[in-house]
Amino acid sequence: MGSTPTKPADASVVPHVAERVPDWTSPALNDLLQYSLLRFVAPSQWIHWKNTCKSWGLIIPIRKIGIDGRSRTEPYLESLSGALTTAKTFKLISCRPQEDFLQVLQQALVENASRTLVKFNFDNCTFEAPQIRALCDVIKSAPSLKSLKFLFCSLSSEAIEQVCQAVAENKGISSLTIQRNIIEADGIKSLGKLVTSTSHLTSLKLGFMTLDPSNAAPFYQSLGASSSIKNLSLKMVSFAFKTDAWTIFCRGLSHSCGLTQLRLDFSVVDIAQLFQAIDPIQTLEHLSITYPQFGYGAEGAVAVADLLAKPRASLRFLDATRGDFGSGGIGRLSEALKINTSLTWLNLSGNNIRNEGAALIANALTVNATLTHLDVSNNYIEDFGAVEIGKALRTNRSLRVLKMGKNQYGYKHAPEFIRFLESNTTLTHLDLRDERVNEQAATALFDVLKTNQTLRYVDIRGGAYWFEDKSLPIPWTLIAANESCSVQTDDHLRDQIFKKFKR
Repeated sequence: MGSTPTKPADASVVPHVAERVPDWTSPALNDLLQYSLLRFVAPSQWIHWKNTCKSWGLIIPIRKIGIDGRSRTEPYLESLSGALTTAKTFKLISCRPQEDFLQVLQQALVENASRTLVKFNFDNCTFEAPQIRALCDVIKSAPSLKSLKFLFCSLSSEAIEQVCQAVAENKGISSLTIQRNIIEADGIKSLGKLVTSTSHLTSLKLGFMTLDPSNAAPFYQSLGASSSIKNLSLKMVSFAFKTDAWTIFCRGLSHSCGLTQLRLDFSVVDIAQLFQAIDPIQTLEHLSITYPQFGYGAEGAVAVADLLAKPRASLRFLDATRGDFGSGGIGRLSEALKINTSLTWLNLSGNNIRNEGAALIANALTVNATLTHLDVSNNYIEDFGAVEIGKALRTNRSLRVLKMGKNQYGYKHAPEFIRFLESNTTLTHLDLRDERVNEQAATALFDVLKTNQTLRYVDIRGGAYWFEDKSLPIPWTLIAANESCSVQTDDHLRDQIFKKFKR
């Protein structure tokens, strides 16, 4: 980051700010907050920030603290206590925090009269047995703490047990995340015990663990017995002896009647059995079943259609990225979308629906009046499918976001698809990344933007490389067509825009 500038002598003009900012003259702080931070100032920006605050009369408190462990943590001890007086998030990155550092952190939390700190994030940190004990003391002594996250921390089963005990004692913690940590059998048992013994924990996000019949049953029985877990995420869970472990999982899940969010990314084994398990859960609002272990096929699309066709008022968000549905079962899904009145967000990217599936989805859009976000990117959609979706946009009045990038409609029909937007008055976000947006398509988009006052964001990154004349700054004309619309394009064309602007 370069040399650290000295804090100006007249920093006292904003005393409330200055007293909350660490001493930038300390060489050890040159990487402090490198992770960077909401409403926090890097050392190189201190003078500009101070002068801006002075001219505007603002007092901007510290909101996030991040310490990069590529330097030792000891030099941060003096400034840590003062910085915590207004911080909401504390993050350690690639650290091996020592006991004295954790003790100072604990003392700072006890003295934190404003009790603002609500999040602890530990990313790629190493904790030996003494450090994990000290950390658990910190967790217990943080009265305002609500969220605790461990990523890439390689926590042992003993460490997970101690963390669970600390979370159980701190009644304020509502969210626990342990992801990208290999969770073994004893750790799974500790998590199950935590779920059944607490009523304050509402969000549990786990990943990289193997469930077999011996440890799956107690864990999912605890989920079924818990009425407090509202948000459950199991990412990259491997089900050993798949039939038995998956059946036990679904059986326990069917009793989790308080769930509102369920994420099973990289984990689903049998989608039909899963949907049968969640059928009794009338509170479910958010369902993510991306990247299944074996692909869903047409049967998966039919299962999704059956789920959406049922009179379920709660389900609003469905993410089925990379489900490999194909075009075979999309007909049933299209008919379900026509009668569904709750779903507002649907992601079908990477499902190989092709032209046939795109046409069926377009037919559903002419009837559906609740869907506001649709992602059909990366689906091998060619000219015919793109045009059919474009035609549907002439009459659809609910869709706000449409993502159609990384498909295969070409030069000839891209302008035709774009011109259908002239009569659309609701779409605000159009994503055409990696499409062949040539001069003709860009001209069509220019004409649309001159009359369409609802579009606020258009993304043509990757497509601009198809311009025959690479020196032609097409995006500049697009920006000129509608100043309220942000046009995202490739770097080489953005440079041309800036050069033209300077002239």
